[in-house]
Amino acid sequence: MANPIASGDHPLSGAAMIWFGPLTGTHYADEADILIYGAATGVAPYFLSSCDVDGDGIPEVSIGEPAYSGAFRTQGAVLVFAGPVVGGTSLIDAAEIIEGQTEADQLGSST
Repeated sequence: MANPIASGDHPLSGAAMIWFGPLTGTHYADEADILIYGAATGVAPYFLSSCDVDGDGIPEVSIGEPAYSGAFRTQGAVLVFAGPVVGGTSLIDAAEIIEGQTEADQLGSST
């Protein structure tokens, strides 16, 4: 789940939140098992998937950040965090970054 107005190292940087199940009842953002904060104000991450992408048997977490700007403005990116991912972390801690190819690609967005 994404929270676009969460604040980590930067105000309103957003966060992707993960809860381990099974879940029942009401839960709150500050109870998430894993929080991954955006790298800058107004650059909220979107949670995309959790699966083993490197074949070591431990799931990685992939986060989309459509407002990411590298070589191009708002090219977007998918950031992969090596598993196991625990506790709070930041998008700058990603093990791999897959960037959009042109300005305004917004790679990492979801519908």
